[in-house]
Amino acid sequence: MGHAHHFLSRLDRVSYDEVELSLGLYNNAPLVKYILARAGLPARAERVAISLDDRSEGPFLIVTREGRFVTCLGRGMRHEHPVVRRWQLDVLAERHEALRACLRPSEQVPERERSLTRIVTRVNEAGPDLSREEFLDLAPLQPLLISTWLRRIREIDNWLFVSRHNLRRVDRARPCDRDNLLSLWRHLWALKHFAALAGVGTPVEYFEDLPRESLERVTYSSGTAPGHHASLSLGAVGAWLTARFGRAFVPICGHHFERSESNAVVRQVGAELAAVAGAHPDLRDAVLAALRGLDLARPGDDGRAQREATRAHVLAAFERTDDLDVRAALWGARRLLASGHPAVARNGWRDVRDVPLDVAMPAAVTAVGAWVDHEAAQAELVHLAPSIARLRPEDLYLPERWLRELRAPWSPEDSMGHLRTLRAFYAHRMPTVLDERAPGRNDPCACGSGVKFKKCCAVAPRPAPPPEAPVRVPSLADGIAPRPKPAPRPLSVPPAPPEGIDEVEDVPAAANDDAEAPAAANDDAALLDTAAEAANQAAPADEHAAA
Repeated sequence: MGHAHHFLSRLDRVSYDEVELSLGLYNNAPLVKYILARAGLPARAERVAISLDDRSEGPFLIVTREGRFVTCLGRGMRHEHPVVRRWQLDVLAERHEALRACLRPSEQVPERERSLTRIVTRVNEAGPDLSREEFLDLAPLQPLLISTWLRRIREIDNWLFVSRHNLRRVDRARPCDRDNLLSLWRHLWALKHFAALAGVGTPVEYFEDLPRESLERVTYSSGTAPGHHASLSLGAVGAWLTARFGRAFVPICGHHFERSESNAVVRQVGAELAAVAGAHPDLRDAVLAALRGLDLARPGDDGRAQREATRAHVLAAFERTDDLDVRAALWGARRLLASGHPAVARNGWRDVRDVPLDVAMPAAVTAVGAWVDHEAAQAELVHLAPSIARLRPEDLYLPERWLRELRAPWSPEDSMGHLRTLRAFYAHRMPTVLDERAPGRNDPCACGSGVKFKKCCAVAPRPAPPPEAPVRVPSLADGIAPRPKPAPRPLSVPPAPPEGIDEVEDVPAAANDDAEAPAAANDDAALLDTAAEAANQAAPADEHAAA
């Protein structure tokens, strides 16, 4: 006979009203688990008695710690289990019902209409229309949702790669491709929004709470994903995000700058290193010294020129440091004046000093359509990164008043410009496929000696070069120091005196200690005496001697 059947067959031991209460608890497993978790029961108790009336006389419902009902004991029947009193049952049941009442509205809302879903959907579909006021409404959620923001960055990055692959044959904006092009444009902006939300506050605290095993799996910085997409704005915001983590990603960025085969990654991690040096003056000398000391000469490396050029751009960005606080704002103001936007003439902006800071600072990072497609634009990204890294998160967005005035409608050509830029950027960087067909016996030898193959390498083939030693890839665990272990808390109950020492001699000292203790520690003298007596009985003699 199972426990449930046995319990139901023993309900004849209680009165009719108590049967109703017993069946109500039996059919409400979440309430029973809630009561057992908050009733202060001993940790080692495998079964618990829930009193339906009197603490000593019962009747009782016997349940396991997992909430499974075992049996029912009538009034006066004895047991040896810890008891949940009737007043505890009533109070906890009332609290549980109040909690359920708070959760019930959200449980009745469909998944697509829940708060978090609406927030993510709004950020995904906002495009360039997310104002500073909306961003400040979302910013306080960062400590709760930073894992969601970082996950969305990775998901959107992957989505953009797949979308560009699907649109690779689209050479002009056709009506049938309008929805796909609009979705591509919105996802580019969403990548910027989620990166800005993840950088609110002190995001490194999120990683400091993770176990070391999780940190060792992070081998790319959080800001590298936005920099893959050849946008000046996304690359700048990605560098800004990496700078918000301080020194955490510096080892990772240095490794990829030295070893990566992708020019886009080299350019982006160079901007990230420049951003860290610009946002944290105490790290500037160390970052620049490490950048100068990187070994960029590796055999068979086709990306050395890109690395050397990016390193020169980073070092040139710090030839002057007195303008770091205004460099990005001046660039944004100049770009806005050069754009010929109707708002420029309408507000009478003739010089960079006429443009408000609330407009100039966001203008430096809201130009998603400014493509990093040539050497000058790449140098511009690295030059602006140290200054953009000093902006506050809300400085990346226009206030609602200016957003309405400066908003530009989307057109399919905006997305087509992104696709054309990426195609041109990666077209001349495709690896050359070598013909690995072995030469004929009478063909010239491939080693370049000028003699026939049968008299050269066919007779004495050259030994293969020794394999390169594996290079360790730094992880986030190298940039985040482990948190120091908290100091052990002092015992609230003093240990018992060692055996062989007269306890009467310790009475005055104990009285003095009690007199100096905080008042909160002496609120319940009976409980303290009981705990001390239990500790004295349980502590072994050798532990007393060590104390």
